[in-house]
Amino acid sequence: MQKILLFSILVVTMLIPLFASNGVTTKQAMQRSIGATIALCVLYMLGLLFVYPNLEKKRR
Repeated sequence: MQKILLFSILVVTMLIPLFASNGVTTKQAMQRSIGATIALCVLYMLGLLFVYPNLEKKRR
């Protein structure tokens, strides 16, 4: 499970700049990058709160 979390962090690290590169101006690219970072942090937090504990229970 730890390998999957690490791999997903690496993938997100690659996706955020790709998502931000579609911005026409520097300001728009920064806004997209910050928005994507916040959204993915919230998704990780929700995943760690709800998904990860359920996976640990199923392994036992």
